[in-house]
Amino acid sequence: MSDIEELIQAAANKDYAAATDRFNSLMSDKISDAFEQEKISLANNIFNGLDEEEVDELEQDGDIETEEDEEDIYLDDDEDEES
Repeated sequence: MSDIEELIQAAANKDYAAATDRFNSLMSDKISDAFEQEKISLANNIFNGLDEEEVDELEQDGDIETEEDEEDIYLDDDEDEES
């Protein structure tokens, strides 16, 4: 069951503590995602001179590396060094 369904179910069952936890978790995830997107947009604007629309296009095309991509690159480099 998805988090939203669990939130609705908890509220319907009058389990307000569980509903509050689910709501807070959902909002935290949404805020984190929004901050991450804003960081990418701001960094690209500062370092590459890209505006928001250009950043959105690059993200959709997969041309922008995320922090996870960078971690994968570092892991690959570490594996190469061990060989």
